[in-house]
Amino acid sequence: KVDMLDGKNWFEEKVIAFKPNEALAFQLTDCSFPIHGLTHSYSFEKIGHQTTVKQVMEYSVKFGLLGQFLDFIMIRKQTNSGIQKFFEGLKEYAEKP
Repeated sequence: KVDMLDGKNWFEEKVIAFKPNEALAFQLTDCSFPIHGLTHSYSFEKIGHQTTVKQVMEYSVKFGLLGQFLDFIMIRKQTNSGIQKFFEGLKEYAEKP
């Protein structure tokens, strides 16, 4: 379980695939967000002295049409922003001497 810094939101997830230096995948099992069925998978490809990381995220929203509207106006933007921050942090960590 991960408690978010805002003190209100949280999520639980489990690892569903792991191949060292090749792939990693998680599945959301529960959360405070209006989404369910979320999976995110990562693949890693080493090219010379660099590693390319690719992510695929799939999810569906709770609350029917209201959830789809929230996804359109807010959830997707926040998800994209979170992914970008994750990759920036990963890059910073990997490039530290």
